[in-house]
Amino acid sequence: MSKFCLMLVVLLLSTAPAHAQVVVNEVSPVSSPEWVELYNTSSASASLKEHAIDFGSDSQQKSFCDAEQIGPHSYKLIILTSSWLNNAGDTVNFRRGDDLVDSITYGTTSLPKPASETESLSRSPDGSPNWVKTGEQSKVGETVSFDCPTPPPPPP
Repeated sequence: MSKFCLMLVVLLLSTAPAHAQVVVNEVSPVSSPEWVELYNTSSASASLKEHAIDFGSDSQQKSFCDAEQIGPHSYKLIILTSSWLNNAGDTVNFRRGDDLVDSITYGTTSLPKPASETESLSRSPDGSPNWVKTGEQSKVGETVSFDCPTPPPPPP
């Protein structure tokens, strides 16, 4: 009986889905255009369905399209066409529903603001908890479109 229980536990653990973790990986608030880079730290693809990114307020929130995915150990790039980020300091929040998944605040003594268009704030190495101000922007990944397709109307 104990062998059966052990085999059952091993089987359940081996078929459990991997949980992807997407983080804010790099932010460039002084460049034109401004941009934010997301990074998937896991070896599994991650759906961005029901996720949003905001820039310090609900009025500055962008929701990802239901079909948006980020591959394993891959990046997504959010290009901001208007000045959503405050150059002097701001907060970028990555959310799933009401839950805060990841966040970065810059313009403080612990994480100073970038001073020029060539500087950004980046995790070093990618996906780590360690943030640095760098003059070498990576800006990688497929650009996210927030123009989600409208579902077709139901048949009459």
